[in-house]
Amino acid sequence: MSAASFTTADAPETVVDYYAQAFASQGLMFAPKSNRFNTTIRADADCGELSISVMKKDDGSSVELNCRVKFQPHVPKSTGNHDQDVTNAMEAHRQAVATLGIGRERPPVPAPPLEWPAWLTRAEGGLPAIYKGSDPPADGMLKAEYTSGQPMSQLFAFYKDLLSSNGYQINRGYVRTGQTISGIQQNADGIVEGNIYPDGFPGPYIEIRVNLSRSRLNDPIRVTIGFRTYAYAGRKALVR
Repeated sequence: MSAASFTTADAPETVVDYYAQAFASQGLMFAPKSNRFNTTIRADADCGELSISVMKKDDGSSVELNCRVKFQPHVPKSTGNHDQDVTNAMEAHRQAVATLGIGRERPPVPAPPLEWPAWLTRAEGGLPAIYKGSDPPADGMLKAEYTSGQPMSQLFAFYKDLLSSNGYQINRGYVRTGQTISGIQQNADGIVEGNIYPDGFPGPYIEIRVNLSRSRLNDPIRVTIGFRTYAYAGRKALVR
């Protein structure tokens, strides 16, 4: 995986239009997807899988580019000698395993810094009150809680888009209904959970979990945000 990022004074629409022209010149399909935070452009090129994220900033745009390079294994030609062909095939396999890093020894890596991201805000805007929490499986945890008058479905969509637009993989997400004594159905609880591997997988990672809940009909929604960091324990070599 190779990556790069930059900022520009151009508006997001201008940046997206530039990549539309660049994709067209290379014969690549251009199908951007937008949410309230950013526009994501993906393409399958000869060199690999491209991903471009364009996010609006106060003074222009922030652009992140990622390319997952395709691996093209070498397939040795037959020599006409069975034993030699087997030897060549095994050597090609060994080289492919080495190139991909399969079974390679990986040293332990400490958890990412326990720093609340500035973009992880209340749905209404502004940072919530943040304090240190405790979660034994994690190496560190920060927590925040607040109440919101927005509908639960709207809060769910807000945080799902927010995590996705900042590079987090959504692992879990739902909104469930509950029933009062009078039989009225209403959204009662929900969750959005995502994680990111800053240095690539496998490695240390960050998990953000947003819980949404209410205890009584038409109560404001209680939003609980957990920010957890995890170290990487390392791995012994499997292939020598």
